[in-house]
Amino acid sequence: MEVSGCPTTPITLNQSPPTASELISLSSLRTLLLPTLSLPHIAPHLELISDWKLLRFLHGYSNNIEDAKAAYERMSDFRLEYNVGYITL
Repeated sequence: MEVSGCPTTPITLNQSPPTASELISLSSLRTLLLPTLSLPHIAPHLELISDWKLLRFLHGYSNNIEDAKAAYERMSDFRLEYNVGYITL
């Protein structure tokens, strides 16, 4: 598909299972985030607590667990402050 003369490149997704080291990092991150993952504005949204979502944070912060944790908590605070995930009419 082309929009206004701008070619688009298909996005390829890595659908391979997490590596052994990623599983260890995921476990550590999930343990550190347990209080946040249990919050009422996060817990019902399975897409926010999945391994794939947490892996995105780990990959985005060069597998630094503390940085990924801090970023996830900022995302959680943002969602709470702006009622993201709630439909209001």
